[in-house]
Amino acid sequence: MQLNVNSPPVIEPFKFPKNLQEGGRAQITCAVSSGDMPIYFSWKKDDMAIPTSLQITEKKEEFYSLLVFKDISAKHSGKYTCYASNAAAKVNFTAELQVRVAPRWSYEPMDTAVMLGNAISINCEAEGYPIPAITWYKGQGKSSKEFKTLNMRNHSLVLNLATDIDEGYYKCEATNNIGAGLKKIIRINVNEPARFEQPSRNVSSRRNDPVTLNCQAKGDEPITIAWTHNNGRIDLNNFRFSIAEMKTEKGVDSQLTIARSDRHDSGVYKCIAENPYGREEQIIFLAVQERPDTPSNLEVFEVGSRTVKLSWRRPFDGNSPVLSYLVQYQPLKYLQSHAALGIVGGDWSGPNIINVSLPSTSISKSYDSDLRESAIVSGLTPATTFLIRMQAINEIERSPFTDPIVLKTQEEAPTEAPSNVQVQTGGESDLIVTWQIPPRESWNGELIGYTVNCSEEKQNLNYISVVNNSLKSVIVSGWATTKATLRGLRKYTRYAVTVRALNSFGSGPWSAAIFGTTAEGVPEAPPQHVNCTALSSQSLKISWLEPPLQFHGGIIQGYKILYRPIVNQIDFPAKMEVKRTSNLETYLHTLHKATNYSLRVLAYTATGDGMASQPLYCQTEDDVPDAPASIKAAALTADSILISWLPPKNRNGIISHYTVYSREAGRKGQAKSHMVRVDENGYPVTYEARGLAENQMYEFWVSASTSVGEGEPTSVVAQATNTRDMLLSDPRGILRADSKSGLRFFLSRLVFFRQPD
Repeated sequence: MQLNVNSPPVIEPFKFPKNLQEGGRAQITCAVSSGDMPIYFSWKKDDMAIPTSLQITEKKEEFYSLLVFKDISAKHSGKYTCYASNAAAKVNFTAELQVRVAPRWSYEPMDTAVMLGNAISINCEAEGYPIPAITWYKGQGKSSKEFKTLNMRNHSLVLNLATDIDEGYYKCEATNNIGAGLKKIIRINVNEPARFEQPSRNVSSRRNDPVTLNCQAKGDEPITIAWTHNNGRIDLNNFRFSIAEMKTEKGVDSQLTIARSDRHDSGVYKCIAENPYGREEQIIFLAVQERPDTPSNLEVFEVGSRTVKLSWRRPFDGNSPVLSYLVQYQPLKYLQSHAALGIVGGDWSGPNIINVSLPSTSISKSYDSDLRESAIVSGLTPATTFLIRMQAINEIERSPFTDPIVLKTQEEAPTEAPSNVQVQTGGESDLIVTWQIPPRESWNGELIGYTVNCSEEKQNLNYISVVNNSLKSVIVSGWATTKATLRGLRKYTRYAVTVRALNSFGSGPWSAAIFGTTAEGVPEAPPQHVNCTALSSQSLKISWLEPPLQFHGGIIQGYKILYRPIVNQIDFPAKMEVKRTSNLETYLHTLHKATNYSLRVLAYTATGDGMASQPLYCQTEDDVPDAPASIKAAALTADSILISWLPPKNRNGIISHYTVYSREAGRKGQAKSHMVRVDENGYPVTYEARGLAENQMYEFWVSASTSVGEGEPTSVVAQATNTRDMLLSDPRGILRADSKSGLRFFLSRLVFFRQPD
């Protein structure tokens, strides 16, 4: 073979023979096909130097290296790498050696015992190559000849809860198709301790009846049975007790018989079973049933008007649950003495006996730790004395009744209203109410009186809602009182009247409303908004509104207008005049002109006049005045005449001036006039006509004027001038005086003057 210069070695691939088994021989060669010399060879197993304990021999030549395996075992399995190197490079090649090894036990299963109900796990493991497969089998029947495959997730046989069925033979096989494989048969014993399928149970029996308690124990022999009652030994010398035992396929049956059961036989019985593998107890609760005892310490806990809460000490239930309690009660309406109580207490067959079943009660503990029950009895009547007793009831029988106790229920408001309520009219502001006493059974106590209410009927024409003013209430005392008078009511008003009874607890229902009307009276308020308007000098218009509805006091028949003039003259009496009308306005005619009137208006009913309004002052309009009075004329000088007069009787306003008319006597044509200005009192009332002809007769007349116009003139007076001085030497001084005193002085002197013919 010719080698290339300066080339790395090239290893020819190699591999180990297949199906090599333990104890055989083998060799493997690592050769190079090219590469520069010299070439160096070396080996490793699983990347480590080959241990000398494997006893592998290496033979080297220039172009190859040979490994020789004389006695192959499982330890020789692994990956072998050949390294070839020269000056150019170092190369390697790896081949795997797999030695086929027959199974051998790494954990061999053994016979095992387990307690019934416990878990068990048995390992079965084997080594070899390929890895051996582990299979479990269970023997069929009691022999170890026939087996059935078990499905296990791993190499272990696992029983989570050992039972009788799990006891028997089991086989574990390990195979990898190398050799015959491994087999191991084991036995699992399930030890059953003494036990019971039921840890406890209840047994009941009626008193005086025989009773048998069965105790069936299971488990491996030998089993011993023992009995206890309330943790004490059972006296088998008592003829009433006997025990019998019998072995069974699965254990032992034991029977405890009580020939004639009694109350004290009730309690906890224990059947104790024991064997070498364990000990267990079965508890039997025996209830010898009989009628319950009578409830004790019966007492009243709470009292209402129609209910009572009873409390009693819980009785012995006779080992049978109390289904209910029966309460009996009867009213004692005529109980007079303790002797009568004894007589009535023994008679529970009358028609007034009432039975009440109490299916549910509440339980509590008393201060002395006794259990007490309580329940509410309903259906009682208020303010009534009752005799009451009770008994307990279970499935067996009823208990005797308790001794009766006496109680009285609380009062309650009356349940019925007084009947036959009637209303009669009293005075203007009074109503008389009468009624009949309600039935005795509706009193719910002792009546102490009645409440009488009245309220204005809203349909009244004069109804006006006023807070706390339309309702009147009167309380009368005494259960026998059947009459009341409502005072201070509004006149001629319709009222709804109701009556209810009272006891010490409260008020009963109102009776149906009965209506009554107070007597008609006079209006209690004047007409409103009185107004006056002057229409002329002799007429006024008066208007008003009716009094408030609540003060009409009856049916208003009409209105009266009271009026009179306000004057100061002595000869003019100011009498009060009255005008009637049914309207809300009227007219006053033929009044004094320019006169201030005092006006008042009142309403009246059939009963009489009501209250008059406050005075209202109203004045008629001004008019032309009457003619001045007492006109006179007197010659002053040869060419002057003095004319005097008095103010008009009816000025009909404020006189603004007088007009004096004059003319020569017998001469026709328009007369001369002269205006005389006056003050606020209407003065002066004289006029001096001057520049007259001597010894000439003149006619004079005077009229007065107001803001309306000129009034009627006076009658004509004639006077002639005269040369003779009839007055004082200086009459003009007097005549110029614009005072009333001067005028009166002048007039007093004027009567002495001679008037011309």
